Amino acid sequence: MSRRQTEVQEHRRLVEKEERLEVTINSLKAQHGEETSAEAIAELQELIIPAEREQLRKLKLTLAKLEQSELQVDETIFILSQYIALH
Repeated sequence: MSRRQTEVQEHRRLVEKEERLEVTINSLKAQHGEETSAEAIAELQELIIPAEREQLRKLKLTLAKLEQSELQVDETIFILSQYIALH
């Protein structure tokens, strides 16, 4: 969990930038509905450069692996505690 928090903290600026961009795109879609042009959305998405996109992709992959590891540890602890309780 600490590692996940550290990863997010290290990339906080980039994560916040992506979140702000998503909020802007969603509000644009909400205001204009289907009339929202693909060009306007594409322009907004270009605010995140390819290097940042790659960083985000790697971060999301790392966070997914860390989350999966946390679940595996929880499952192992549960199994061991059940085994100890029964023996």
